[in-house]
Amino acid sequence: MLRFYLLADEAPNPQPTALERLPPAGELTEDSFAQLQHQRLVEGRLDYHTGFRWSSSAVQAKLQLLLQQFPQVRPATDPGATAEQQLLLILLNASAQHTGVFALAG
Repeated sequence: MLRFYLLADEAPNPQPTALERLPPAGELTEDSFAQLQHQRLVEGRLDYHTGFRWSSSAVQAKLQLLLQQFPQVRPATDPGATAEQQLLLILLNASAQHTGVFALAG
């Protein structure tokens, strides 16, 4: 599972032991991640197993892109949630707090 955490733009990348202190933003399965890459909502250069970081401006850009491509999508947390719904929840959580996100598989 790829877990996303809220992280201020000015904050350094956290150590794995510090992740428990960061607010969670959501998570994606490997299949959902691959689907979102195929849809170009997640950059193809990113690796699920390596982890990555998006700034607050990248979060806003991705949120706009997602809503343009899928105007009817609504956030969901249930096990049947689509990849788009999972990403929307992550992006909305970060946007509401005016932060970026830090993602790490675990």
